[in-house]
Amino acid sequence: MTTAVPEDDFDEFLTSLRRFVRETLRPNERRLESEDAVPPEILRQMCEMQLFATSLPKEYGGLGLSMEQQVRAHMELTQASCVYRSRLSTTIGLGSQPILHFGTEEQRQRYLPKMASGEITAAFGLTEPEAGSDAGSLRTTAKRHGDDFQQAVGHWQAALDLNPNQYIWRRRIQQYGPLLDKPYPFYDWIAEAEAALRERGVPVRPLTVAIEGAELAK
Repeated sequence: MTTAVPEDDFDEFLTSLRRFVRETLRPNERRLESEDAVPPEILRQMCEMQLFATSLPKEYGGLGLSMEQQVRAHMELTQASCVYRSRLSTTIGLGSQPILHFGTEEQRQRYLPKMASGEITAAFGLTEPEAGSDAGSLRTTAKRHGDDFQQAVGHWQAALDLNPNQYIWRRRIQQYGPLLDKPYPFYDWIAEAEAALRERGVPVRPLTVAIEGAELAK
């Protein structure tokens, strides 16, 4: 669904990207480890550079790059730490492409422009130790118990919305999130996550909703 942008325009984009890598990304690589995240101001610049838009066509807010142009752009990006590339990888690939190629037009209009702008981040949850990265080997299933399923999803989103740059929340979800034979016990780990944040000197905001139902199932 993507074609290509004129080569002169693409060369201008690559020149800007090389400068961004040289002047901003590389000098801040040490902060990635010390802060355990891409610093918010750098992430904002990545969005402004339209790095989250490289794999999407223009009609959904993307750059409209050809596959060759996408490869060339990301070769330039990965001249800096691969952490920067990882920060957007699931959004430009696993998250956006299934919607682009197999989603409904309503889904494309709803999600793709926000992915292209970096407003939302897509994720792919693989939580089972036996599965590795093989999604076809996952055995976890969701069990509906009244409206517990939707409540759990709402609580999960509310926790992430508190501060999207606190990756510890996402790591805990990946590590302890839906387990076999449990409906959706997202918050078994909430006390540990809060303690870890406090140890790092990060203020812990209270959850905006009570924790109950399937997410605490034993």
